[in-house]
Amino acid sequence: MTFNQLLLIFGLGLVAGLLFFGADIVRAWENRPSSAYTKEQRAEFEERTRVWQEEFEARNPDGPPISEDEHHAFEKWLKEQVRPALRLTPQASSNAQADGTRLGGPVALAKGQAWPVSKGGVPMEFLAQLDFAELPPLKGFPGEGVLQFFIPQDDDLWGADFDNPTQSDVAVLNRPNGGGGNASVHTAGSC
Repeated sequence: MTFNQLLLIFGLGLVAGLLFFGADIVRAWENRPSSAYTKEQRAEFEERTRVWQEEFEARNPDGPPISEDEHHAFEKWLKEQVRPALRLTPQASSNAQADGTRLGGPVALAKGQAWPVSKGGVPMEFLAQLDFAELPPLKGFPGEGVLQFFIPQDDDLWGADFDNPTQSDVAVLNRPNGGGGNASVHTAGSC
């Protein structure tokens, strides 16, 4: 039997199957559920969407773009927000000391300093530290000391509270250079 003959037999079988089962396939297709959601769930979603749309439109009425005066006022305000900054570039290092600027790694806390815990009572994760003694001078910042940054492990937003930033669950510890020794080196897993 040739390939063309096999193809013809397959095609005829497919047509026969569609003729025999076609009506059942069409009925099943027409009676299938149109959504995985119930009517109540769809209605609730549509109502939430309608309320959100109304609230958005009330807060954002149609109108002309901002005026020249508003543009200049915003530009002035934006320039007033400029703060001194440094660009930090992580460097590979296998020799982490108590002091020094780095992302992650072992942490030397100040003598008597307890490992910070989140509002949920879980030991926080060490994120980074800045050693001002090794950074270029930055106006308004100290010339020495180590700032250590910790974030919670039990929070999907790493402690950020966008509605009330002053209530964010983060820890920033400050200690003098040389104030942490090997005896006080910890990791979150050892708490």
